[in-house]
Amino acid sequence: MPEHRITVHPSKPLEVLNADLTIEVESDGEKFGELRISRGSIDWVPRSHRRSFRLEWEQFDEIMRESGRPTQ
Repeated sequence: MPEHRITVHPSKPLEVLNADLTIEVESDGEKFGELRISRGSIDWVPRSHRRSFRLEWEQFDEIMRESGRPTQ
């Protein structure tokens, strides 16, 4: 299974306002993609892609409830 690395360095709690919060995701030491979080949606930009894949928050919630694995 690949090893994933996610790096976020908030110095304090932050609210996403007019600019996206971008989180870079690495897999086995190479960039896997970027997760962009905004007030209206969540976007995934895979490595070597110019365009993102966007879900509105309600769509994201539905997909996670249907396809996600519950945690304890």
